[in-house]
Amino acid sequence: MTMIFDKRAFRGRTSRMWLSLLLLAGVLLSSGCGINKGVLAFAAENHFIINSTDDLDDFSDLDFLLPVAEANRVIMYGESPHGTREHLEMIFRMLVFLNQKAGYRYFAPETDFAYSELLNRYLECGDAALLDEMDIWSYYNSAHTKDQRQFWEKLYLYNQKISHERRIVIIATDISHGVSYAVRKTTNMIKSLPEGPQREELAAIASIIQEFRSLEQLYQTLVLLEEAFVKMAPALREIMADYEQAAFDVYSTRRSVELAFRQDQRGFDWSAEREAMIKEYFRWHVDNLDCAPEKLRIFAWNGAAHVTKVPEPHFSYDHVGVWLDKEFEWSRGRVFSIYAGASGGEHTYGSVSGMKTASIGRQLLDDFMKGLPGSPAIAAMFTREPGKDGHKNPIQNVKYYGALLGDRYDLLLGMRNVTAAEPLP
Repeated sequence: MTMIFDKRAFRGRTSRMWLSLLLLAGVLLSSGCGINKGVLAFAAENHFIINSTDDLDDFSDLDFLLPVAEANRVIMYGESPHGTREHLEMIFRMLVFLNQKAGYRYFAPETDFAYSELLNRYLECGDAALLDEMDIWSYYNSAHTKDQRQFWEKLYLYNQKISHERRIVIIATDISHGVSYAVRKTTNMIKSLPEGPQREELAAIASIIQEFRSLEQLYQTLVLLEEAFVKMAPALREIMADYEQAAFDVYSTRRSVELAFRQDQRGFDWSAEREAMIKEYFRWHVDNLDCAPEKLRIFAWNGAAHVTKVPEPHFSYDHVGVWLDKEFEWSRGRVFSIYAGASGGEHTYGSVSGMKTASIGRQLLDDFMKGLPGSPAIAAMFTREPGKDGHKNPIQNVKYYGALLGDRYDLLLGMRNVTAAEPLP
């Protein structure tokens, strides 16, 4: 979606973080060239300063996103890297802003049906024991941190302050990276069925699931369970409150276990299969949420790789951002993609904390920041919109991995010297 904005540079307060449009620097570094003076000059005159990552009382520095929020159906925040405190704060602040100012209720982090159901239960009652149920939050456990837990605690408190019809709801858009809770949820669902032949047959399969000794055995048993669900569909619809939801839960759990079981097999493209599942989740929600599709608005939180809006030749598949923007009828042309990156500082995207962020050329970042007035906390800049007096935006024609930056992302949001999220014991 292309929107034309009045470009205003907001002055930000001095901060311990020095941030800028780091992706641009990475782009220029990857192309082997120095800072382009035309790009620097344009950025200095046409960027936006975001004053804070955690101010929930004054959103005036985010008002430039209001036309974007109103014109689109999906806003994708692609963070790079995972596991930083500042990204978590910024995502929460943007979520509250979108909810208050533009009516966005559906929040799609990288989580599966089992965890999204768990989180929605927590958001209703605030029982901390529900958060303790999460066995692993994401690959490498990068989200098993105090900061991540505080994110959900803050969201619970925020939801309690607003009317029920405005409260934020978590929707699943990923496979199960940790399958233990998803499997428990599946077996508990079977136990909750009324007594009868359907429960008896499914319980026999569930007993094998509970005692699984390998991923291969678990996968094969879940295949049997899924087949039984399909066979019993007419009878199960009579005794279950929402058979379609339960059947999709079983299917998605089986697919998640399949990906874990087959990920090291030759010829199996784990990333492509995962991306396919992410797309299936979006389609499911649009078809099944208790919200008219034309009124549905989603704020999605992904890794940066997922939010590109153009195909990448070095991948065997199109990322979900491409599919949402170009192929899925509900969201075609109404997707806004934010690349949110960090340079300098530490993160916890890995097996240990304190890992350095990937180097994208600090000298280039420092040079670029000399072109920005003030001491920005977070700098953001549109990739395609013309600048003051209609000046052409040179950023849109910068090539990044073979595609024009203006086609790939809609907004660059950069931050420097980030803090690693603190792992839970």
